[in-house]
Amino acid sequence: MVNLEKRKDRLETFMAWASKIFDVRVFKAIEGAHSPSASVSEIRTACRKACAESHIGVLEEAIREGVYPFVIFEDDAEPCGEVDMSILNSAPEGLLYLGALPVKVKARVPLEGQGWCTFPSIKLYGTHAIAYRKETAEKVLEWIKDRWGNSDTKLVYLQRYCDTWVYLPLPFKQAPGYSDIEKRRMCRR
Repeated sequence: MVNLEKRKDRLETFMAWASKIFDVRVFKAIEGAHSPSASVSEIRTACRKACAESHIGVLEEAIREGVYPFVIFEDDAEPCGEVDMSILNSAPEGLLYLGALPVKVKARVPLEGQGWCTFPSIKLYGTHAIAYRKETAEKVLEWIKDRWGNSDTKLVYLQRYCDTWVYLPLPFKQAPGYSDIEKRRMCRR
């Protein structure tokens, strides 16, 4: 789980439910460095880069340890109901979204289905709960390291070249009031 050290409140909230379901390893998120006089644009840029660097660090560590499948949670993830992590046993190879903000032509759209589903015409935003198998973890790490930007946007572009799956109904969602990707308050991670 990726957590900013200064956000102990999020760590406590996440651990309250997650530690009952699975073993949680906390990865200290990288803070977006910027000057006090930075513009909103400069702050967003610094935060996006820090988010991507945090995901790179978690991917590198997970790949090095060789434990698959694994899930990267951000500290703003929360369950949508009862969680059964055995869904990962039937997961295909590809980007595996356990929580997502589905978008088609710049508008949120509902996802319908049961189990592992794919929606080629829909972009999935949000990095608050993504699972990886070995091949995809290595591909995503290479992709993110080679391209600048935030991990969320990079994964949207990678969806063009990589099988992308979402488990339905979504087992996780972004907690309200934490970070709001749609309104671009990117620094609240």
